[in-house]
Amino acid sequence: MPIVALTSQGTAHECAAILTVMNHYVVKPFTARSLMLAIAETLAKLPAHGAVDATASVSAAQPEEKLFDEAQLRVVRDYLSDMELRTLLECLSATMTLKLGEIRLACQKGDLDGARKSAHRLKGDAANLGAREVMSRAAQINALTSLDHSGSALDMLAGAVVATEAAIRRMLNSTG
Repeated sequence: MPIVALTSQGTAHECAAILTVMNHYVVKPFTARSLMLAIAETLAKLPAHGAVDATASVSAAQPEEKLFDEAQLRVVRDYLSDMELRTLLECLSATMTLKLGEIRLACQKGDLDGARKSAHRLKGDAANLGAREVMSRAAQINALTSLDHSGSALDMLAGAVVATEAAIRRMLNSTG
């Protein structure tokens, strides 16, 4: 999974260190365009990947209005070009799958702190595009005080991720 770092420093030493563990970086303050370009450059270097099965863990499709905050999505649509929006949606889809895997692995290892940190990051990523169902389910895992009941929370998050990925694919297909 590619990672684009955001850094407040722009020193050659820091940038070189970032590139040893991440694919790209953007120095703060940055513009939406510079971030989109970094993401687009990073994605262009990746091999094509397979689609996610939208039927896994979901018995019935959830309505789009439950999955996304339309007001937040509208703000993003108004601010970004179609290509930039497509890139962000594709990134969110990939990020959700990655973070879900990180959370599962942390739970399997008994690492509550690791599960909570990955859930917190996922919650933030989902909030940027108004993916409220994923955001809500990730927040539940972020709030766990033990892993005793993490199984059902993970199942609900997985269902939200799969349904949101399917909604993203529908959005991408409808925009060409």
